[in-house]
Amino acid sequence: MKNTLLVGRRVKILGNEFTPKLCIGKILCDIAKTNSIVIELDQSITVDDGEYKNAVASPRLPRHKLDAFFSVGAIGCGITWVPIARFDPKNPLDLSLWRGGAAAISDVALID
Repeated sequence: MKNTLLVGRRVKILGNEFTPKLCIGKILCDIAKTNSIVIELDQSITVDDGEYKNAVASPRLPRHKLDAFFSVGAIGCGITWVPIARFDPKNPLDLSLWRGGAAAISDVALID
């Protein structure tokens, strides 16, 4: 089931151990079943040899659900960046490529 209230909302990912840079983007989709959102960044980031434009974020704490964005505005999330070459818009939550790296813990906050 999709919670379309978050789709299209603007968010920021605070600087973290993967990238110290503040990242701004919008939520492409959210899936309540997996308690995850897919974020498309306004500008791609380059870290080491990888270029990233999308990230999958899920609340770190089991008690947090996606609708907590509406009550608290920001949620601590586990974030996995997906390389541009590997992002599949037909399966945006596919993280089967992930084998370490390109991940961090950071706050994701609504900005509109």
